[in-house]
Amino acid sequence: KAIVDFNKAVQLNPNHPIAYAQKLFTDYRCASMIGDVTKINTAISDFYEAIEKYPKCVETYSLAAQVLNSQEQFKEADSLYKKALEIDPQNANLLVHRGLLALQSRGDVEEGVKLIEKALEMDELCEFGYETLGTIEVQKGNWKRAIELYNKAIPLANTELEMAHLFGLKEAALAQITVSQKFGIQLPQMMGM
Repeated sequence: KAIVDFNKAVQLNPNHPIAYAQKLFTDYRCASMIGDVTKINTAISDFYEAIEKYPKCVETYSLAAQVLNSQEQFKEADSLYKKALEIDPQNANLLVHRGLLALQSRGDVEEGVKLIEKALEMDELCEFGYETLGTIEVQKGNWKRAIELYNKAIPLANTELEMAHLFGLKEAALAQITVSQKFGIQLPQMMGM
């Protein structure tokens, strides 16, 4: 359904960079789901062409970086996030993505948290930052801090689905605390956190 919708949007307005970037991202996700390497490589190549065609479209850089990140092309992904930040230096979501990249590519929790906290200083309404930092705190075993962060994210959710997801994360953290206290169990933490 999404593929059909994005194809239609691009057909109706072929010069709309965000619609085109979303179409490419959807093409990539579908190719990735079925493991079609040729289509994956085509989507990546098309993203680079889109960046050349729409050099001021932050969405194109960001989605291309997400694709490269999922392909474990971490340096290239970070380079695209940095270029996007040059275009839109106040885009807090880009810093959150860079923070996630630091965590995923290098296991650098300190750098990842620093970038996400910088994003939240830049934009205190960055739901993605609170959710991501909350998830990191869960992994560290800091359940109460995670709940505080999820509580900040919930009113910032843009859709009911996002809100439901955030409530689920919060309730899971509350359940962990309850089980820990009720049974006197020390909850595990992730290595390196």
